Amino acid sequence: MPYKGAGQAMPDVVAGRMDYIFASIGSIKPYLEANSVRPLLVTSKKRLPDFPDVPTTAEVGLPSVFLDIWFGLVGPANMPAEMVKIIHDRIETIMHTPDTVKRLAELGLYVETNTPEEFREMIRADIARLGKLVRDANIKRE
Repeated sequence: MPYKGAGQAMPDVVAGRMDYIFASIGSIKPYLEANSVRPLLVTSKKRLPDFPDVPTTAEVGLPSVFLDIWFGLVGPANMPAEMVKIIHDRIETIMHTPDTVKRLAELGLYVETNTPEEFREMIRADIARLGKLVRDANIKRE
């Protein structure tokens, strides 16, 4: 059954009309706190700090199924390397302040930073991996 998001789907999960849902922690946090649902697995490569007993998809036998939610900052391709370094260093400092880490954790987000080169490679790898999934499943835009 198609839903426009976790907000619409969660009442059906809680009522038992749907067996499960893939959703972000932030969107299901109130249901987790009320103990009206329980996490079955996480799609990240490693277990989450707030859910150390919840296995990853790889641990339940689905090693190719993983999807970390990430946010990143991008700029023009011709941005000078010195500017990239300045912005990266400042953002990394902000992201690791205790207040930022705490607030993001409340939203179900965990701070992991990488270098601009690592970020570029992660994007390339995600495009290749997820693009293959879309092509193999013959998913088309309506």
